[in-house]
Amino acid sequence: MPPEHDGMPPDEIELICRDVVEMVTEYLGQTLAPAERQRFEHHLSTCPPCTSYLAQMRVTLELAGDLGKPEAADQAERELASLFRRWHQKK
Repeated sequence: MPPEHDGMPPDEIELICRDVVEMVTEYLGQTLAPAERQRFEHHLSTCPPCTSYLAQMRVTLELAGDLGKPEAADQAERELASLFRRWHQKK
């Protein structure tokens, strides 16, 4: 913590953009403590670049979730399971 913040309660210290970037995953996962969430949202209300960053992260996570498992991975999983069953039956 920077020296100018010594003695201040953590919920009274203003976040900087670097903090927001480090906390965005917890924010989106809704795992921030209420005081941290409030500080995070306060920063967003005053910082257009961080608001844009958060929007980009939301879109990225949404698109990544839409990708799903590639068909090749499904096929490989089926083949491995089949091989394992045949091997197990021989024992």
